[in-house]
Amino acid sequence: MKKFLTACLFLSMCLGCSATAFAAESQYPADEHSGEIFITVNSAEELAAFEAELKENNARAQKLWEQAVQESYLPENQMTDSTPIVPYAETVYENSVTRLKGNGSPYTITFKAFYTKSKNNYGVPIISSVKDITAHVPDKDHKLSVMSKDYKRIDSLRTLAAHYNCRISVYSQSDGAFFDFSGEYYVEFYVNGSAKIY
Repeated sequence: MKKFLTACLFLSMCLGCSATAFAAESQYPADEHSGEIFITVNSAEELAAFEAELKENNARAQKLWEQAVQESYLPENQMTDSTPIVPYAETVYENSVTRLKGNGSPYTITFKAFYTKSKNNYGVPIISSVKDITAHVPDKDHKLSVMSKDYKRIDSLRTLAAHYNCRISVYSQSDGAFFDFSGEYYVEFYVNGSAKIY
């Protein structure tokens, strides 16, 4: 049985916040843009505010991912050949969505996990195997570059913790150029069919 869930969260661009910005990974002229999704800012101040917020979001995602990695090493999160399981479901399709405001309209990044479910010897549903995790933009005119991705099973095999590193392009109208940044996302997919982006 396939389950499908959509959870919508908004990555707000609080352009009035102040914090120390971090440098863009690259900068290039507008006519060299590759068609990836992008966010438009109107001034150097808005660009600096975006950088500061992205830095904060990345730090939060990285911290949660590091905690998940440590938790995945606990014995209750290990699947061994002797782990008794009762298969009862085919691949479950999970879908979680976050929106980025870009170029006057929102772009949607869709995070997905494909995995099989089973029951342990206590009859509790668990994530028994993971086939893949993906992230993409459901817009044929744009694309999303996923630089890296990884996952771990936690919460006694009932949660799939996923970490994505994606390239986010920002178009600065004041500079007439694009700036590329690394955007980190931490997503949890739960065995009950729900999901959450942190």
